[in-house]
Amino acid sequence: MSVSFTLPTNYALVAAVGLSTSFLSAYQSILSIRYRIKAKIRHPQYYAELKQTQEDPNALKFNCAQRAHENTLEHLPIFLVTLAWSGIRYPLTSSALGFSWIIGNPELSTHVAMSLTTWETVGDGSERQSGLLD
Repeated sequence: MSVSFTLPTNYALVAAVGLSTSFLSAYQSILSIRYRIKAKIRHPQYYAELKQTQEDPNALKFNCAQRAHENTLEHLPIFLVTLAWSGIRYPLTSSALGFSWIIGNPELSTHVAMSLTTWETVGDGSERQSGLLD
């Protein structure tokens, strides 16, 4: 006995949104690596120590970039599963909401589309802003 089902024609949009999270992750990873190198924090040290952050602003920026990237990775599995599952029935709505999550995610970057990784890496919590949908 074989079972088959057909994905909606718009499911490619859902897949595109899901795949776009890899660009987000790569961007955050690059930021984290950049500040790790500037702060001279060697592997396997996961975060800069308090003393390092007080002496070097790049160490604090590294901590912020590292945490932003980690937070995105923590939320990514449930996001992708929910996106894929809901996209079977509601592909346009799922892809629109998924894209909104990526843009409004407070762990991302750039002023227009991606909000907080860049602001997080300022290293000052007073400049932290909510995501687009927060």
